[in-house]
Amino acid sequence: MADTMPSWPRIQFSVALTHGPDGSVLSSSSVGWMDLGPRMRGPWSAPPSGRQYELDQVQSGTLTLALQNQDRLLDPTNSSSPVAPYMVPMRPCRMEAVWPPSQNRLTKALASGATTAFVATAGAFFLASGLVAAPSGHTTASSWAVPASTPAGAQAVPGTNGVTVIDSTAITVTPGERITLSAYLSRQAAGGDTTVQSQVSLAWFRYDETYLSTSGGAVATVPRQGSWVRAIAIATVPAGAAYCRPVWQMPNATVAANLLYATGWQWERATAATAWADPGTVYPLWTGAVERWPQTWDYQGTYGLLKITAIDAMAALATQNLEPSLPLQLKRFSPSRMFPLNEPEQSTQFYDATGKTRPAVIGISRGLGGGTLTSGQSVEGGGSYGNPGPVLRIDNPFPSLSIDSGCSFLVLDKPGPPTTGAWTRIVCFRTTQVPVVVMTLWCALGPGAFVGAGSQARAWMYLDPAGTLNVQIVNSAGLGGAFAVPIGGLCDGNWHLATMGLSASGLVMNASVDGQVYGITLAQNSHPTGIVADLLGSCATYPTGANLWNYDGDLAYATEVPSLVSDPDLNALGEGFADGWIGDPTWQRMGRILDLASYKGPWRHGAANSSMGGFPGGDTDVMSALQVLADTEAGAVFVPGSGALTVHGRAWRFWQTSPVATFGEDAAAGEIPYNGDFVIDHDPTRIYNTVTVTNTGAVGAAADTSTEVSATDYASQAQYLPRSMAHATNLADTGDAAARTAASPVCCTNTRPLTCGSARSTSTSARTRPCSLRC
Repeated sequence: MADTMPSWPRIQFSVALTHGPDGSVLSSSSVGWMDLGPRMRGPWSAPPSGRQYELDQVQSGTLTLALQNQDRLLDPTNSSSPVAPYMVPMRPCRMEAVWPPSQNRLTKALASGATTAFVATAGAFFLASGLVAAPSGHTTASSWAVPASTPAGAQAVPGTNGVTVIDSTAITVTPGERITLSAYLSRQAAGGDTTVQSQVSLAWFRYDETYLSTSGGAVATVPRQGSWVRAIAIATVPAGAAYCRPVWQMPNATVAANLLYATGWQWERATAATAWADPGTVYPLWTGAVERWPQTWDYQGTYGLLKITAIDAMAALATQNLEPSLPLQLKRFSPSRMFPLNEPEQSTQFYDATGKTRPAVIGISRGLGGGTLTSGQSVEGGGSYGNPGPVLRIDNPFPSLSIDSGCSFLVLDKPGPPTTGAWTRIVCFRTTQVPVVVMTLWCALGPGAFVGAGSQARAWMYLDPAGTLNVQIVNSAGLGGAFAVPIGGLCDGNWHLATMGLSASGLVMNASVDGQVYGITLAQNSHPTGIVADLLGSCATYPTGANLWNYDGDLAYATEVPSLVSDPDLNALGEGFADGWIGDPTWQRMGRILDLASYKGPWRHGAANSSMGGFPGGDTDVMSALQVLADTEAGAVFVPGSGALTVHGRAWRFWQTSPVATFGEDAAAGEIPYNGDFVIDHDPTRIYNTVTVTNTGAVGAAADTSTEVSATDYASQAQYLPRSMAHATNLADTGDAAARTAASPVCCTNTRPLTCGSARSTSTSARTRPCSLRC
């Protein structure tokens, strides 16, 4: 509207047409944002996300608007439109207001010479200040230190990408229109080349964000400080161009080192440079993704419109269900094979969840009969957060003995870890059987691993009589290393997560138990090659060799990853499995949830520091999991105009002890326009006199218990009728739920009217209203 009503802000509605909705575009510089604001027609609406009241249902934000499409540029059925291939659902979008609007479409920092964010083919940038004022009025400038002997054609572009790569600061253009770019240039008062020339240019990019061409501007001789020259480039947007970036160039080679200044940049849709104008401040209004692009035609089918609806990050995350946290974490490592071992009862094969290998099958000891291998068993014992089961139970008659005995185990396809590159093996186990000798969790063996001919290689994870995890990696020559993780008592009937891994060089070996990581350096490349058998629950060169050191207990999620998982990731994986990351501050739990959901967009927190209970994940969507955090904090979750998913902690309620809104027409003084839509009222929907607080995940590794506390205020019920509220929390401190009801039986009653003061501003129509909204 600013183009027709200069006193109004300019509204920009931009879409990243060639990108998906995972949120990464909001923090990426390599994105083209196509501004469709000039196509907007009629009213638009962008209700904010979050709760209107603290304890009501949360709603996601939506944006509705109409775009003119008479030229069918945005018609996915128009095969001649360069945009048609990108007119698909869930394209990232954002709406911004620019105030005050002007013809200058550059960022304020670039336009005023207040940025060093340039990418140059030679030299470096810094900020110069205290210069003689340019005709634009600026005394600061972006300073380009151009080295001696710089070849002709050196160039610099604002942003974080080189001139042939799209940048998020690129401006939307239309083929055929005239564009003028200008900047005031100067250089150091003394030194450098006798004569220095420079120019500004316009780089064009296609609809698919690839580089098209550059239109050079007039070459200007740069005067010494304190004089300035205005370099100008005027060009017609070429066919196929959709975006434009300004460029600063050195057309000639340099002899000496030179220091150039540029300020007063201006990019405008014009046939000549006009007086410099401030580009205004950009205010984010709404950020999300266009859900669909429905087309309609008004005026007897002669006026094409797109009446679109967009959703924000909250709506997108509400549609994404969380799996239990253990498989979600394992999938993040892109496993080469993963056996959940969660098949139903009487299963005889166990699938690889990656689909890359054939199912594991049951093996039985040679000629001595088997043990009992039972699928579909429920999870018993503590420490299994994020794995609801079922699990596999192996019951062997003579576990852990170093003799050939009857047993059952699982035989894996494609035996052995990778023979080159890094790898990590992960397995979850629970046992009450203390080994007499050792008890195998997972092993891969060559034919000569212990006796006989052939490769002596082995990769072996086992438990010793102290209940300690031991790991061993040996190459085909029998050279390698082994060590015991110094954590005993693992045969305690609780679940544990064990890992072992090898670096790509074969010289670093690590192992971990429940997130505690240890490692050693090996003397030689110890990649195990020539493996012939890969077994869970026994140690043998199956099917020909004797079975040794059989396992007795439960197993789950035997996983192999084609990388050496980092110590922090192993720590997060193990601690999450052991106790659901109990004790996480709220902000860290938020990060874990978003990481499990593979959310790549921006997020932030406001003093959200409560100590959280265990988090198993699963049986919920991402947004509901985040809402529990906000409820736990007595805070709020929402998406502001910038698009950063936000959770505020309970402290934000105390920061707003006396919020003040001043209504009036003096915007410069911080007054808010008042159109008669402000109402003061008693609000009975904010009265709660029967309150139940349920806390889940309150206790650590042993169990996941719930605490439920209720309180009733009968006096309030008699005054205002019974009104109930159920509140869920996830806190490590079980006493917090009781405190929320015991401290104030009517924990969220607000029966007071919003109080209004009588202070007046200098504006004749302004009223200052301090309003209390706290419970």
